[in-house]
Amino acid sequence: MIGTSTATVTLLSDASNPPTTERARVEATSGVGLTVSIALTASNVAPLTYIVPAGHYVRLVSTTSGTATTAIVSQVEETLG
Repeated sequence: MIGTSTATVTLLSDASNPPTTERARVEATSGVGLTVSIALTASNVAPLTYIVPAGHYVRLVSTTSGTATTAIVSQVEETLG
């Protein structure tokens, strides 16, 4: 294996500001085992959903290792009544 990349997005939510309790997570890992130089692009789309209690905060955190990158391209907030 020549290299492994991991990209993670975690949704944190609780009454603390900033929140520290993990409520949801998505992770993508890829590995390359070639001896030739190549550019590899893989896109993964995964929803993170959580019903946030009143008075709680939400934070999205992205982390990467290797050459991975993350992008949070949209957020949607709905009020349940």
